[in-house]
Amino acid sequence: MRRSPFAAAALVAALVGVGVGVRGARAGGDPATTTAADATESGRRIERALDLVLDASPRVASGPRTLAIVLDPSATLAAAGFAERLDAALARHEKALAATEVAVVRVGAKDPVVLPATGDRAAVSAAVRDALRLARNETRNVYADVRAAAQAMAGRAGAREVLLVSLENGDAEDDLEGTVKSLERARVRCFVLAGEAFLSDSYWLSHPRTGAPKGTTLTGGDAAFAEVPWGWLFQRGQAHEESSSGYAPYGLTRLAAATEGRVFLHAGPGGGHKCSAYGVCRFCAGTGDHAPAGEAFLPARLKPLAPSAAARDDVVAAAGRDPAYRLVLATWRKAADAGLVRSRPSIENAGGAWRLARATAGTATSPMSGLAFAAGAARAGKALEALERIRAEHEADLEKLPDGCEPRWRAVAEHVRVMLHVTRVNLVQFVGWCQDAGPAMAEKKERVVEPPEVPWRYGPDTTFVGMSWTDLPLCHGAGPVRELYLPGGPALDRALADLDGVWKAHVARYGGTPFAVAARRASVAQFLLTVRGTVTPPPRPKDGSTTEPPPTTDRPSRDGGGGTSSGPTTSGG
Repeated sequence: MRRSPFAAAALVAALVGVGVGVRGARAGGDPATTTAADATESGRRIERALDLVLDASPRVASGPRTLAIVLDPSATLAAAGFAERLDAALARHEKALAATEVAVVRVGAKDPVVLPATGDRAAVSAAVRDALRLARNETRNVYADVRAAAQAMAGRAGAREVLLVSLENGDAEDDLEGTVKSLERARVRCFVLAGEAFLSDSYWLSHPRTGAPKGTTLTGGDAAFAEVPWGWLFQRGQAHEESSSGYAPYGLTRLAAATEGRVFLHAGPGGGHKCSAYGVCRFCAGTGDHAPAGEAFLPARLKPLAPSAAARDDVVAAAGRDPAYRLVLATWRKAADAGLVRSRPSIENAGGAWRLARATAGTATSPMSGLAFAAGAARAGKALEALERIRAEHEADLEKLPDGCEPRWRAVAEHVRVMLHVTRVNLVQFVGWCQDAGPAMAEKKERVVEPPEVPWRYGPDTTFVGMSWTDLPLCHGAGPVRELYLPGGPALDRALADLDGVWKAHVARYGGTPFAVAARRASVAQFLLTVRGTVTPPPRPKDGSTTEPPPTTDRPSRDGGGGTSSGPTTSGG
């Protein structure tokens, strides 16, 4: 589960209008062209989701109905007061539920059907409350229990529907298309109440040792595969992994879209803007006193960039045919070969057919090695030469792309251009730092001090052991970075000027979408020396008391990934 270091912003408008059926929502009535935008309902209140699911009169003419509530019992869901809100909704829709029997399925339970279908509303409330009593956030396989719910409803008279409530999962897939087939065979429409995913999230690929539930693969992200190159040199985090997408995880969207259901996104508590997801902004002190207009999602801009809700194999095949995404793949391979990213393309061509790549992890060749400044500058210079070739080729091919490219994959290609410029700035700066500032700071080179600057000295016990860097977020663009005194001379100033132009054009074009947020989440490095630390024993506890550190996890949560209004927003806004 991903724990979010930043809060949410307000919404500006709804994603799509109220509706139920999504099959054939796009060109020619072909379900393969359905996107997450077609399947995602407007509004982010649990009450709205419950009202539209419990009252089936707009979609079920008459007769009996079975509704299975498949509950993923997370602490996030319990904190959102789901049990109390469900009680109120059941009371509001008492008449509409007269012919409906409700079952409760608990995700992760040995026997998941904890309450067979019943007309006893008190029993339903009690089963839900019992499931949430000891709820905690952990990675669970929700798909197996959706299949169990479909099997339990098979053969029941009348309409059959599932409400899958999972605010923290959807990443752990065992058999997604098998789950779709189970729902289709049982003629079950699937509704989903979910947390918001991150843009083309590659977190699980970049953390391969993270444990997954038995028999599952951790996927994540709003898309069928990780479309965006990840692991760029000199980036603490991955910009797209910190940018909320406006949609649920792909697997959950797929279930709803394939069965003519809907996805409802949950909005956690709102909060102030943070320029940097994991650090403090140097340019506004992280006070949250500004809210970039481009971080509130605009439906008219967001919808064309929605990921496909088709079967994963179909999405992969379509990506392999798209000129814009083929450009992304070509540049991604070149950057990986040059050691500029620690990942390789997520899909590959085998025997003329496109498929998920067997290996996506690579190695970014860091030029840092102890205090070897000359060697570091040489390695960075070589990487910079390769980057300049790759960047020139990518930008030339980007200008030649035909008009018919899928908008989302064109946006990915343009995001890659931004990251190539960011990496260029960092390499130019590192070369300059290794040639001048680094050796001077380590006292390996005489430092000229000009008034009003004053000499500085580290303490006698200070021992330098290596190099590192801190982040300068690009939330405000490259302009403020140009005002800092950074090593690199005229070459750095040219690189920053080019980045500033590309960044501004990208944010102007993709403002109101996750791709603008991803550009803001990227960062310029500021290099520094590391020193050997000292060990200070913790204070002795008083009165026999003990303190335990709170549980932590690297992955930001989906809770709070949206605002409290009527549509999607970023979790950083």
